[in-house]
Amino acid sequence: MRVFRYYSQFCNTIATLFNYIGMAFIFITMIIISLNVVMRVMKNPIPGAIELSETMQVILVFMALAYTGLKKGHIAIDFLVQHFPRRAQFIFDIGANSVCLIFSLILTWQSVVQANYLVSNGTSTMMLHIPLSIIFWIIVAGSAALSLIYVEEILILLTAGDKVT
Repeated sequence: MRVFRYYSQFCNTIATLFNYIGMAFIFITMIIISLNVVMRVMKNPIPGAIELSETMQVILVFMALAYTGLKKGHIAIDFLVQHFPRRAQFIFDIGANSVCLIFSLILTWQSVVQANYLVSNGTSTMMLHIPLSIIFWIIVAGSAALSLIYVEEILILLTAGDKVT
């Protein structure tokens, strides 16, 4: 049980850290877009501002995934499941979290494959030449952290499973 507590603290720390990184990027994106609007009025827009804000949005989304999972902020179908017996709710929750875990692991795996391909290819963005592999490694980190959250959720359900009648 002590190992699980450490694992849970680790997941919480990673998710919170990634969320703070995502919040920093949304703040930076807000500043860049605001400055770009002001600079457009002066007929001198910031070169690459749209490309940079698009890139930062990807970082924001994937850095916030694990924290959203930790806080159970993802879409849930509980309006139907809440009417099921407790045992059926338990089975449904295990199944749903397992499917989500599988999808997040596939996303992580395929993002690693794509990131490695982009590293070997040297592909970058058009205007600012930001290496796309960096973006895919951020996707890997975010989806791997989400996978850790789903593993934690499944473990919580399994340890509580003996209390389900």
